[in-house]
Parts: sequence; C-alpha cells; structure tokens
Amino acid sequence: MRFLGVVIFSFVILGSAGCDKNQLAPLDSKNSAPLVTQLSFTPDSIYIDNLTPANGAYTVTITVRTMATDGDGLSDLAAVTVDVLRGNGSVAVGGVALHDEGSAPDSARGDGIFSGTVQFSLTRAQVGRYQIRATAVDRLGASSNSPSGQFQLTRRNSPPAVFNLDAPDSVTRPTAGNLLFTMSIAATDSDGLADVSEVYFRSLTSSTPDRKIFLYDDGGAVLHNQVLSGDQFAGDGIFTVIVQLPFDATAGTRIFAFQARDTFGDTSATLNHPLIVR
Repeated sequence: MRFLGVVIFSFVILGSAGCDKNQLAPLDSKNSAPLVTQLSFTPDSIYIDNLTPANGAYTVTITVRTMATDGDGLSDLAAVTVDVLRGNGSVAVGGVALHDEGSAPDSARGDGIFSGTVQFSLTRAQVGRYQIRATAVDRLGASSNSPSGQFQLTRRNSPPAVFNLDAPDSVTRPTAGNLLFTMSIAATDSDGLADVSEVYFRSLTSSTPDRKIFLYDDGGAVLHNQVLSGDQFAGDGIFTVIVQLPFDATAGTRIFAFQARDTFGDTSATLNHPLIVR
C-alpha cells in the first residue's frame, strides 16, 4: 500500500506541473495594423506673395485631418503623423504628429479623427507642387497605409537677367590640337539666384543655332560631359564655360547669344556677342 501511495502521489505532482506549464504558455495572438483614411487639409493652394517673408523665407501653415482606425482599438495606436514632401516626394520639408484630444484644430476627443497643424519654410525658388502624406503606427510597431494628397504653392514671377559678359572678341586658331578659352557671364533673378535654372549660349551662325551650350556656377568642381566648367566660385552668380576651338575650325565671325532661364520657364533678354576666329 505504501508503494501504491507513492505512485499516486508522484502522478499528482507530475500532472500539476504539466498543468502549470500549459497555463504559462504564451497565447497565439495576431496584431492588426492600423488603417488611415479620409485625409484632408486646408488650404490646398497658397499664393506666397500674400505672406510676409523673413530673411527671404516664407512660412506656410497647413491644417491636416485624417481618420485612423485599428482592429485592436484606438488605444493601440501609438502615433499618427504627417510629412510634407516637395515635388515628387523625394525631399521631406516638414512634419508633425496629429492628435485626437479635442483641442484645436481637433474637434472631438476620441472620435478617431486626428488633427494638427504643420508648418514649413521655403524660398521663392521652391514654389511648386507639394505632397502631404499620413501614416499611423501601433504599439507593436506595425505601420498603416500612407495616403497622400497634393497642394500647390505659387507666386508671381520675374524673369532672370544676364550681364557682365567676359569673353574674348577674337581668337586665333592653333596650328595643332585645340585652343581652350573661357567665357563667363553674370546672371541674377529678383526671385533669388536659386530660381535661375540654366544659363547658356547658342551659336547663331552654326548649323545648329538652337543648340544650348551651358555655363555653370559650380566652382569648377563638377564634370560636365567629362569637362570642367572653369568656374572659380560656386554660388556667386557668375556662370562659366571652357570652349575648345580646334585647329581646323573655319575662320570667320561667330555670333554667340547668351540667355538665362528660370524655374518658371521665363527667359532673360538675349545678350549677343560676336567672336572673330582667325
């Protein structure tokens, strides 16, 4: 009987240990990722000349609202945010966390509508198309979809101007190889130097009078078609190009037409320069 009692006692102990082990095992649960819908914002277009700039920069304010839901409940949401992106969405220029707390600009606490105000700054040259993108993340780090919408920043435009051309009046063909010489010209724009998108000249007396040959304000540090520009100082508004004249070039007078173009597509007046090739 003692032997039987020991056997029964051992069975009870082992059985209890097995039950405790099952009770401590983690539950097999699945997490639901958040969902963001009904993204809206105001205004959807801004004319920045109605704003007052500070040190050449304009501050834009956008009010954003979006709905965020989670299959595990609103309390499972860790953050709802928006980002402001420039152009094709490759450059982020601002962002903010949205809240559902019932304080302005949010209208009601706990209704799943998250609201906020995002601000960012830009120069006159940076107007154009922008995007607002919303995202939610839950407490386990699962991310939602990212709906987005576009808005437009515009302004009045002033065309660029070119001046102070530094170019030879005449050159002599070398007996062999190529003669290298530089030409440079200043360009300006009342909307900022960054609004100048290109500076170029065209050889009006060539067989391709519409072909643009570009000048650069890059400090001579960048290769363009395997050739440096010869520019001395980047960002000083002086655009430069190195010209190659081959020994077998035709003698005569070339007419070079210099122009600048801005980000709006407006061009400067043309500055013509004759070059005598001997």
